[in-house]
Amino acid sequence: MSDSSFRHVRCLLFDLGDTLWALNMQVYEQEGVARASRRAQALLRKHLTSQQVALLSEEEVLTHLHTRFHAHVRTLMQQDREHEPDLGQAVVLACADLGLPGLPPELGTEIAEALRIQIPGSRMLFEDALSTLETLQARGYTLGVVTNRIHGGPIFLDNLRELGLFTYFDPAHIAISADLGIRKPAEGIFRFALDGLGMTPEETAMIGDSLLADVRGAKRLGMHSVWMPTARLRALARQELSNSQEEPATSLTNADLIAFAIEHYRKVKYLTEPDNTYLQPDLVISSLSELLDTFTGVTA
Repeated sequence: MSDSSFRHVRCLLFDLGDTLWALNMQVYEQEGVARASRRAQALLRKHLTSQQVALLSEEEVLTHLHTRFHAHVRTLMQQDREHEPDLGQAVVLACADLGLPGLPPELGTEIAEALRIQIPGSRMLFEDALSTLETLQARGYTLGVVTNRIHGGPIFLDNLRELGLFTYFDPAHIAISADLGIRKPAEGIFRFALDGLGMTPEETAMIGDSLLADVRGAKRLGMHSVWMPTARLRALARQELSNSQEEPATSLTNADLIAFAIEHYRKVKYLTEPDNTYLQPDLVISSLSELLDTFTGVTA
């Protein structure tokens, strides 16, 4: 699709993780995971028998509970890609892995909330994120967010406010999967944002890092799609291409990246249908500021 095909776009919807911000792995693991696990551990110990407490050492809980929880969350997501997983169930399963079967579901839900790692500090906005949003807003575009998050609610909105994102996004119309119960690429989560912002799919573009969630979801609804593949995916694709030829790969085409991503999704069984029609983005970018070359201003 040529840049001229975007001339009727008036609304830009953004993903968050790996689109507006990146994970700060050191802070996430050394501070966020440790604090969250201690909160969960304290809840567990209040409800365990002395015999159950003896089964677990503090180090084991701190090391494994968070990891097992997220492993079960991913499994539940794979079973149903368009609905939010039951976080309480994921905790119950994780505790069973650690030798604590039969945890009450309501306690699982409470522990799942304790395992929330808040955004400020554990994520870093890309350097060009705020300046790009500011310029796009000044050019007349309506900006919105459609994001898959397992934790939402007032705490998450407070996190976004702390990052300064409410200068550009109306919190009342941010579509958060944890709050709506549906996940991208489900049509309903996009509809929530579009209806709130008073926009149609035809005048909207979705920007995100996932071919499955962002591009496929947008294309199925008739929206324009912009794909921003992660640096990690680019590196993996370059390595794969180098392994298949005699000379190391020095550059990647957009077609190379799309093909690599689709093959990866099939290998991990996230993609089963043969039709790739909705997995072809209209535009591929490597940084947010590249949006400014295409979205030059809202036309009358």
